[in-house]
Amino acid sequence: MAQSIKKFRVLLTDSSFEGGELTLTLKRRRRLTLDKYSEAIDGMYIDQDVIFRL
Repeated sequence: MAQSIKKFRVLLTDSSFEGGELTLTLKRRRRLTLDKYSEAIDGMYIDQDVIFRL
């Protein structure tokens, strides 16, 4: 069975090098992103909608 995107969230902030979310080569730091947005990510895997404020 092929995987496909079922749900997504739009973040109202830009990722930046200064914010620590990007490396010098502009690659995303996945662990930091997962930690920072864990509430929003977890909310996508339950039936209820989660309101997440940045």
